Amino acid sequence: HAHAEYVVGAVTRGAESLNVEGRPHHAPAGSVLLLNPDQPHENASIGDETLEYHVLYIAPALVEAAGLVEPGGGPLRFETPVSADPRLFQTVCEAHLSLRGRDDPAEQGEALARLLAAIGRQTGRLRDEGRPARDERIARTKRFIDAHYAEEFGLADLTAVAGMSAFHLLRR
Repeated sequence: HAHAEYVVGAVTRGAESLNVEGRPHHAPAGSVLLLNPDQPHENASIGDETLEYHVLYIAPALVEAAGLVEPGGGPLRFETPVSADPRLFQTVCEAHLSLRGRDDPAEQGEALARLLAAIGRQTGRLRDEGRPARDERIARTKRFIDAHYAEEFGLADLTAVAGMSAFHLLRR
């Protein structure tokens, strides 16, 4: 089967056998699953322990908005379907908890942005917006926060002031 979205999952217990495009992979607890949109795969629990995992289905438009692109500018493609990066695993678990929980929308947006930034770091595919322009936009955003700290505002307000995506703003 395949999914139209990016699949990002954290195996929290047990182990999974994953066959992606005819190639076998093993994902034990602590692994992160990284599947591209429309990538054919089969998966099954292996071993005696119950398989448990947290999975997020992320729309390609969100990944593109985060600046995650291939060097030639095309859509991000994960090179391997299983990662053993413990920091990425923790970030996936935290994002899943936030997005399924009762966090406010700004906190959920931050969790998703942290996840996409972690994926960008892990894959090396995060587009850079250029330091001088970015530094000025961050300074402008800080001035806005200082001037409006007693008022209610959210991440959408800050991204409008900064003129950058939430994903890039939160990375700074």
